[in-house]
Amino acid sequence: MSKSTEVGFIFQCVLCGSFSMFAVDVLEPAEVTSYANGLAAEAGHTQKTLQRDRHAAEVDIMQRIQQRTMPAASSTTPAQSAEGSKDHFALLPCATCTEIKTGEKYAAWLDNRENLEETPAQTPQAPVIFEAGEMPPAYMLKSGKWCLGQGVGPGELELKLPHQLPAGQFRTLLPQAAAPVRPLCWQKEAEDAAEPTEVWSSRQVLIETVVDHAALTAVGWKSGSKDATPLRAPPVTIRLSWLPEVLLSAAEAWAAQDTSGVRRRQRGSQKCVITAQGDGTRFVPVPLLRVVDDVRPLVDAITACWP
Repeated sequence: MSKSTEVGFIFQCVLCGSFSMFAVDVLEPAEVTSYANGLAAEAGHTQKTLQRDRHAAEVDIMQRIQQRTMPAASSTTPAQSAEGSKDHFALLPCATCTEIKTGEKYAAWLDNRENLEETPAQTPQAPVIFEAGEMPPAYMLKSGKWCLGQGVGPGELELKLPHQLPAGQFRTLLPQAAAPVRPLCWQKEAEDAAEPTEVWSSRQVLIETVVDHAALTAVGWKSGSKDATPLRAPPVTIRLSWLPEVLLSAAEAWAAQDTSGVRRRQRGSQKCVITAQGDGTRFVPVPLLRVVDDVRPLVDAITACWP
């Protein structure tokens, strides 16, 4: 490894349901070499550092990076990990929510000079976990591809620039009860745009409300945080204790809906381990924007109580 290697994780937006890959740290060659030399010395390899020492060093460093992404689950049993991490989310720029808010494609929005002072929608996003008792899988950027470096997950990921992951590649591993929301600016078929205008207006309002409240919660949590867990760097995620209740409400609302006399699939809502249930996977089976009218009253009530 002659140059720094980016380490990233899969995140899913709780609002629109889209998946993204974000790099949160790097593997530095000098750091890996120093760590490997220490492991070699401990093992009695006084003459030279072996390849297995370098590999062990990379694994240890990536595990510490994983702890940054899900610190509540870093030193507990699988059951406690699921319970302790259910309210941990990262605030990250969501391309899809930005497209819903602005009505234009993300690439065009970024290129518009008028938006230089604007910030993309920083939405709450859940680090995805594919198996019970595991940490979020860490990926390494190699030759332009995101490849699994540590943990349980797909070996390689299909990426749509700048950082979006097509949801179809997770269809089997993360079965959705309600599909991610597709912005109007990407819709081509008439049936795709069949939803009333007021629904999209409500979605825009919900995005703004959740983003603003999450930002306020983040400031309050950081100011009072006394996490003594030794980490490589500050945690990537923060606690949003009010959000799991909203996500559970969305899953219940979707499961209760009935279309043409046939109840919609419920297996996703039954596996919503944002509430520490199911088989241990962690993802958002029902994006909040899919049931905006059902969750807005709860979100409004929560935000109204904020001091």
